[in-house]
Amino acid sequence: MSAADLGRQPITVVECDLRQVIGGAEQSITYRFSSADVIPPLGLDARPVITGISSLPTKLDIGESLGMRAAITIRCRDFLNDNDVAGGPAAPEATFFRLLKARVPYVANRAARIISGYLDRGSFTPERTLHYLLTKIDGPDRKGQVTLHCTDALVKADNRKAQAPNVGTGTLLTDLTAGDTTATISPAEAADDYHASGWLRFGDAKEICSFTRSGSTLTLTRGQRGTVAETHPAGDTIQEILIIEEATLAQVAQLLLIDYADLDPSLVDAAAWALEDDTWLATFRVSATIWDPTGVAKLLQELTQQFPFFIVYDARVPRLDFQAIKPGAFALAAKLGERSELLRDSIAITEDPEKRISQIWFYFGMKDPGEKDDDPRNYARLVPFIDRQAEIDHGEARLRKVYSRWLPADRSAVVLSIGKRMLSRLRDGRRTIGFDLDAKDGAIWVGDTVEITTRHLIDTNGNPLTTQAQIIEAAEAQPGTSNRYQAEDLRLNNRYCLYTDDAMPIYQQATISQRGRYGFYADDADRLDGGADPAYSYL
Repeated sequence: MSAADLGRQPITVVECDLRQVIGGAEQSITYRFSSADVIPPLGLDARPVITGISSLPTKLDIGESLGMRAAITIRCRDFLNDNDVAGGPAAPEATFFRLLKARVPYVANRAARIISGYLDRGSFTPERTLHYLLTKIDGPDRKGQVTLHCTDALVKADNRKAQAPNVGTGTLLTDLTAGDTTATISPAEAADDYHASGWLRFGDAKEICSFTRSGSTLTLTRGQRGTVAETHPAGDTIQEILIIEEATLAQVAQLLLIDYADLDPSLVDAAAWALEDDTWLATFRVSATIWDPTGVAKLLQELTQQFPFFIVYDARVPRLDFQAIKPGAFALAAKLGERSELLRDSIAITEDPEKRISQIWFYFGMKDPGEKDDDPRNYARLVPFIDRQAEIDHGEARLRKVYSRWLPADRSAVVLSIGKRMLSRLRDGRRTIGFDLDAKDGAIWVGDTVEITTRHLIDTNGNPLTTQAQIIEAAEAQPGTSNRYQAEDLRLNNRYCLYTDDAMPIYQQATISQRGRYGFYADDADRLDGGADPAYSYL
């Protein structure tokens, strides 16, 4: 029986773009695999060997870190090679995956796509494509089982894989006196590991120099940024320093991810990032001197802990999204209710009191970037934030210390804003809402803001309480039928509004959407009817 003789069947196709040396030249070759229990689509060169796919989805960790990376495992069965592996004939007993691993020994960070769809009378109709990176291929084992492992692109920012600044691989060829303005990198081949210009230091000395580089020759401006020119012996390590001055959060995140973690620039919509930053995070400008090579994930973790934004990888596009944490009215939040969108008996509320915080000690104004970044004595300013009522309510104090290399000592006003917001969000711990949605609502995904109304969360009068939450995890519950979500309560206890233009109607004539997004003045009698003077109608 052919594929055209069968009815509509679900099918998964996996594509792997591998780089293989053939005839002395490296080529990119796409290998395709499909569900083992379905005849491959007509015209699609796919091997029907996939026996199962399991996944741990990407999980956001709002206000804490970059979150948990997706982990995808694709189980396949091996088969005898019949010229399926590019590169020419092989021994007749060679199996496909054994030969593939021999001819393509390096698969880490190669593109992999998991395509879900339907086979209808032999024609493949893809419905969803998820983009990942291969990490390794295990097997075949003695039963001929093979496992392909994949993850998402943000794995390249892991501390073990990406550091900023780059580690210094060169040393001084000769002694450098306090008056010298040129130096030579040794060995010469290490020169290409350095930028064309920037900042650097030598060995364990405190002197900072600006530099330009031509080949292995450095032209130096000595004793910069409050330091003094010193003598440095031959053999001292030449270490670049990363200095960031008055940059936006989007600029710093993009610099770390693309320049230092080597993520594909096409994953970042720079204009969209800049617009999001300018709209919601314009009051934040950061500066830092990063003395030693430091994990990119660590640096991004510091930023996402201290400032109200997050970065999430959308495997469907693929794309890295940069989003400010903002109220649902401004995030185009989908409204989810039990009588409409939320599937019956799928709601589960989880409280995490271990994440509760009643005090935040915020250190900023780093004195010496060459000293420890978690030493309170290395900071010029401390602002403590203490919620005494929370300590009474919960019967205990919970402390978090925040060390910010990103804010100079003159940014007390910014620190006040950050600290109050952090404490407000964490005073009662973290709450997660689990629920299922029909596949028709599948456009809702990780990073989206939703407004959930359910009888599981009620006010003091027993009425359902609308909760603003951020989707932190999403995965298929029943393929093609429903999706399962985890959302974190944002605990936005304040009300926010936008200023309007002159075309905004008075409150009585405004739409529900306008009333939820924009601010309206009340008159002296606390009425929002606009009164005789329209100047009191809106902000």
